[in-house]
Amino acid sequence: MVVEVPAENGRVPAALPAILKTYTKAAIRTQPGDLVSWSYAYFDSMETVSRDAFEDLCQALGVRDLAMTESWDAAGGGEEANWDDLLINLIFKEAKTPEEQLSYLMKSISEDPLSKEVPVETVLEYFNLMQHGR
Repeated sequence: MVVEVPAENGRVPAALPAILKTYTKAAIRTQPGDLVSWSYAYFDSMETVSRDAFEDLCQALGVRDLAMTESWDAAGGGEEANWDDLLINLIFKEAKTPEEQLSYLMKSISEDPLSKEVPVETVLEYFNLMQHGR
């Protein structure tokens, strides 16, 4: 089914299609009995991510394979990794200058896709993580 969204209703956030694709693949792999409860748990647990889900998301966003692999390894590897660690590592792998790092960070953590506003506390938290090379 295709749902058309009139322009006056806003824009679809750039990351949404990749997030939904990753979610859909996980739901198909898992085949949960109670989809609503499983979906709640899936999105509630987004502090960590499985390697498969991370790879799916990176591929959907066009992240280079080398950057994806290096970021996963730097975040501790294993079966799951922390989203914040992965985000910081990807930013350092993909950005060439501090300005690009900040730009990638702001695009990644924006809570309002229309205004691109980010709470200052969130910016400072990630800036601190970036300064300490997390």
